[in-house]
Parts: sequence; structure tokens; C-alpha cells
Amino acid sequence: MTAFRFAVLGTGSVARAFALGLRASDHVEVGAVGSRTPARAQEFVDALGLGCLATDHAGVLGSDVDAVYIATPPSTHRDLALAALAAGKPVLVEKPFATDAALAREVVEAARSAGLFCMEALWTRFLPLVREVDALLAQGAIGDVTGVTGSFGNADVVAPHLLDPALGGGALLDRGVYPLSFVVRALGRPESVSAQAVLGPTGVDEETAAVLRHPGGGLSTVHASLRGELGNDLRYTGTRGSLWVRGPAYRPASAVLVRGGERTAVEPAGAPAADGVAGAGPLDSRWAHGLRQVVGLLPPAVRARTVPLVRRYAGNGYHYQAEEVARCVRLGLLESPVMPVDESLAVMETVDQIRAAAGHRPDRPA
Repeated sequence: MTAFRFAVLGTGSVARAFALGLRASDHVEVGAVGSRTPARAQEFVDALGLGCLATDHAGVLGSDVDAVYIATPPSTHRDLALAALAAGKPVLVEKPFATDAALAREVVEAARSAGLFCMEALWTRFLPLVREVDALLAQGAIGDVTGVTGSFGNADVVAPHLLDPALGGGALLDRGVYPLSFVVRALGRPESVSAQAVLGPTGVDEETAAVLRHPGGGLSTVHASLRGELGNDLRYTGTRGSLWVRGPAYRPASAVLVRGGERTAVEPAGAPAADGVAGAGPLDSRWAHGLRQVVGLLPPAVRARTVPLVRRYAGNGYHYQAEEVARCVRLGLLESPVMPVDESLAVMETVDQIRAAAGHRPDRPA
């Protein structure tokens, strides 16, 4: 089968990771690279030994490729995606899909109107472990999901564009969209949001934390930071267990599934006394408390019905999303069932809600 060819718009670190990631696949490859300055595109191609067309954005959109991957700053995503769609190209748009929900909706509506494939490039969603986690949750492995807690933050790697509001910088857009995507997938759009943000001297949110309430009573918390080291993991709680996706949750390879049992009824007041203490039950006895302390020292796999999950990814993991685009386009699909555009829109709508709740209203780029 002929390789599916991507045009890559952008020459930054994410574009580089994508291009390198495709080397782990026999089915997809880079067919062109575009930059505002063709010389920079050529440097990118030469440095990675790609041997493909290097030109400006317009030249790439007119080239013989199967899809366009947009890896430029978030403030440019809407315009470049619309240009690619107008050129008749399916699009893979790097996360965040846009800088707000209205701009994201323009892209989705244009893709649907043109009958072209469109997907957000939240590459984590396509990793083997994450696909298995999705399947386990769908199968009811932890019962009904009642809560999700996720975080992504560190202070040691902060690229300059993340501090620039004109480019769509900030913790929420760059890092918060990862846990938010998992939250929306599991619990749906939130009904209400409480949030706080700490703004830096440039005006971007350097840290944002939010508590969300979802239909059916589900609760979630999301924490994103450019200035502090967070847990960088993801935890699902359910009516019959829990699931912990070990950090880094943006590139996970292992998780721990804890299966719960039937709910235990609490003895009513007046139950038989234990250790001669009026009103105490068997679980209040000295031996019961002593046993708890000993069991607490045991590894999780011994303490509970715990199932460790390890699912390693090939290469740097970026090729899985590219292979999904190729699969969908060849089947004539307009979106991916793994990463539907409605979920991307729901994430951007939630971003808008969090900003409003935190009193942070960044100006939309011109």
C-alpha cells in the first residue's frame, strides 16, 4: 500500500516530534514541510533527512499530499486549517484545537461543509495504554465513573511562546487540555465550573485549577501549571473501583486498576460491643485496627484486587494519531471515532467556562 503523505505546517518542536514519530510507521510519512519562510522549512527538512518538498504555506497546500498537519502556534490554527480545507485537504490540527470555542467551531463547520476529514491532534488519546483505558471504562471495569482528577504541570520546560498571549500561550491551553480531554470523554460537558487562575507578568495564566460538576453528579478536578511540578497523572473513580494512569499522563505507558467489591453496609448504632466499649462494632476492635496498619504497609497488589497494566508505545508515540487519520480518510470518514470533533469542541467550550469562572478573558488574536 502506498504511504499516506502528510504536509507539515510549522518547524517547531512539536512539528519535529511528529516528523520523527512517523518513522515508527510503515504506513505514513512526511510529504512536504511548510513555513512562513521557505528557508526555515528547508533547514527543517535537511536536519531530519526528510528529502521532501520544503516551501511556504501556500506551496504546501498546493502540493500532492493526502492531509495537512498544522503544528504552528495556537493563535494560527483557525486560519491555517480554513486555508487547508479551502485547498481540499483533510486536516489534523495540533492541540489546542484553537484558542477558543468559537474559532474551533468555525473549523469544524468548514470541514463538515466541505465534506473533509478533520481531527484534533491530541496524540495521547491514541497511545496503546489510553486506548485500553477507554475500553476498560466502556466495559464498566470500575462501574459508573463518578469522578476524574488530572494534572499536568512543570516549571523546567517553558518555551517562550507559552508566555505570549498573542500566540495562544498559557497553562490551560497548553497543558490543561490534556486532562480536560479525558474528563470530557468520561463525564461529558460540565454543567458548572469553579476555577482560579494565577496570571503572570505577560498576561497568560501560569497556573489554573478548576472543579467541574457534570451531568448525573460526576465531579472532576483539573490543574495545569507552567510554574510548578504537579502530579502529572490521571485518576478515575467509580462505583466499583478506581483506575490510576501513572504519570506522565500525556505519555502514559502504565496504569493500576483497582477493582472494588460490593458496598458494605455500616452497622447501625447499638450493634454488639467490641473490646467491651459500648457502641463499638467488630471493625472498631484493637485487632482490626492493628490489621489495618499492617495491611497498609503491603504493596497495592497485595492489599486489594489490583491489576497493573503496562502497554508500551513504539517510537515516540506520535505516529498512532497519524495512522488513525490515514485509516479514516481511506475509509471515507469525516472524523475519528477515537477523537470526535464534538469532544474537541466540548473541551474548548470548557476552556471558555474555566476562563470565565477564573475571571481570565484573554483577547482573541486578530
